[in-house]
Amino acid sequence: MAIKSFNLRIIEDITKGNSVRIIDYINLYIDETSRELNELGKYFEEKNWAGVERIAHKMKAAAGYMGIAKLQKLSSNIEKFVSSNDIDIEELSKQVRMAVKIFESVKIELIEEKKRLTNRK
Repeated sequence: MAIKSFNLRIIEDITKGNSVRIIDYINLYIDETSRELNELGKYFEEKNWAGVERIAHKMKAAAGYMGIAKLQKLSSNIEKFVSSNDIDIEELSKQVRMAVKIFESVKIELIEEKKRLTNRK
């Protein structure tokens, strides 16, 4: 069995293991994070560092709830990076692209988890 890129322990605790509610949380996470990554890219292009920082903060919290350690850490790095006075555009661009890549990979795994949970109901 492959190691998952997420750990839904917190969501399972919140939902008391209710598969339908866990699926709802997964759907919400996928929808919100997709939207936030679009905003993150837009703010980056506009050099709106406050917007980048705000979105990274939201993504960090959501990734924490979903147990996606890599994306949580990367979002935290982006948040700290843009709050510094010396922003390296190349490095920030690399981090934003990496956040998208990690999310797309985890999204595939979460969709598989939804299928597994649906079959468990």
